[in-house]
Amino acid sequence: PMRSLRSSRFPTALTDTHHLSMSAKSVQYLRKIEDYGSNRMARRAVQVLDDMVSRQQFQPQEAHYTATVWACANSDMFDSAVEIFSRMREQGVAPTTSTYEALVSVAERSAKYEETIRFLEALSGDGLTATTELYNSCMWACDNAAHPELALQLLDRMETEGVARDITTFEAAMWACEKKGDSESASHVLGLMAADGCAPNTIMLRAAMWAHVKGG
Repeated sequence: PMRSLRSSRFPTALTDTHHLSMSAKSVQYLRKIEDYGSNRMARRAVQVLDDMVSRQQFQPQEAHYTATVWACANSDMFDSAVEIFSRMREQGVAPTTSTYEALVSVAERSAKYEETIRFLEALSGDGLTATTELYNSCMWACDNAAHPELALQLLDRMETEGVARDITTFEAAMWACEKKGDSESASHVLGLMAADGCAPNTIMLRAAMWAHVKGG
């Protein structure tokens, strides 16, 4: 059965607040990184960040590092994204939720479901609040790895933390159930949707049926 199509994720737009706290040259560097990231030219984005460091006149700020991590994420360059994140930590620059969204996104698309959970835990350890989009990436990673049990744990965790669950959240969880042939968990997901007042679409119902077929 066909899954619904998911669009490629792009970085959260950086607000003018970042620009107000930067020099004109720092803003130029940031815009270059963002442009390269949007065009999936991560190596160029990393070169811009390296240029800032080598000149020693413009210390990269959180926005520069986060934009570069997003550039790596958009190019599916997991190792590069982690490297930039490590450099960010080494420089004592605090990450934001957007930084972690990029890391979780590239981990999910690189089929590294354990890493998505590790980043989720690190985000919590930094006192940051997870978003629906971040949890959805974790959920799709559970689907890729056929781990419905973990998907259900994430659904419960979202409820406990007060993070909104949307149709994408439940769809990813349902496909994890389908892939494993876990009919009981598939029925549970439908029950959670009903409790949230979220109606399943046709594709999700097909996935639920296939979970029951595979589960006998």
